[in-house]
Amino acid sequence: MHLQKHAVRLGRNSDACDIALLSRREIEYGLPWVWTPAHVARAINDQNVNVAVTRAGDELSGFAIVYFGRTHAHVNLLAVADAYRRRGIAKRLLEWQLCSARTAGIRYMTLEVRRNNIDAQSFYRECGFETREIVSRYYRNNEDALRMVRKLEVQHES
Repeated sequence: MHLQKHAVRLGRNSDACDIALLSRREIEYGLPWVWTPAHVARAINDQNVNVAVTRAGDELSGFAIVYFGRTHAHVNLLAVADAYRRRGIAKRLLEWQLCSARTAGIRYMTLEVRRNNIDAQSFYRECGFETREIVSRYYRNNEDALRMVRKLEVQHES
């Protein structure tokens, strides 16, 4: 069976280390390392968390970790490896998570993004997210974040 390059699939325990290292490099730079391999593995095995990944052969190209509550979902992390950016991978990962959320009856999705990460803010706005507030000192090094939200249309069975 040939898997499509960068196809989105659920994360597995074998992905935990690669996800953690990509998070450290692309998201958690300059911060204490929270999303260690053990933390990612716990997320992969948590029934309230959806971990989606994309790969190019054996190499992790991107991932998205989203917590699912009763009425809302929260994007904990979303990253694409530098070598694979500008190929629509982040959008595919986010759309996959949004579709899962709608199917689960989720009404809105939230996230935080570094206030100085203009590229990420632009990406999320293009994907329908709106800035709700500035959260002072959200990150442990006293860096501010923008809290963004997107309302979802709930899918109804026909």
